[in-house]
Amino acid sequence: MNVLVDTDVWVDIALRRKEHFSDSAAAVNLLGRPGNTPYASAHSVTTVYFLVSRERDRTAGLQAVEALLQHASVAPVDGSVIHDATESSFDDFEDAVIESAARRAGLDAIITRNVSDFDGSRLPVYTPTEFISASTV
Repeated sequence: MNVLVDTDVWVDIALRRKEHFSDSAAAVNLLGRPGNTPYASAHSVTTVYFLVSRERDRTAGLQAVEALLQHASVAPVDGSVIHDATESSFDDFEDAVIESAARRAGLDAIITRNVSDFDGSRLPVYTPTEFISASTV
């Protein structure tokens, strides 16, 4: 299974957010098994750097990006993804870009802590906890 992991989940892992780290890390670890691939959208990588470096420092931000890249492939965000997102019914443009990037990359699902933000997604959307519970990978 190839799954796009939303920015919030990557940030939970990078900052080891106490209330979310365990399930977020477990969901990504499940996707690390052979035959599965976790993905991050290209813009999630820069957002992870920004948020981690703001909370900690530049070195921590770069380390978070390196760790993310060791565990995930990157779903491209190009003009066609952006254009597709502008035509979506999503309230939040960033979420529309995530969904569009996942679809354009041919991925199977999205993992996010904010499932309700993805109403209207053409892909299945799970919280990390739901993904762990439903996982047969």
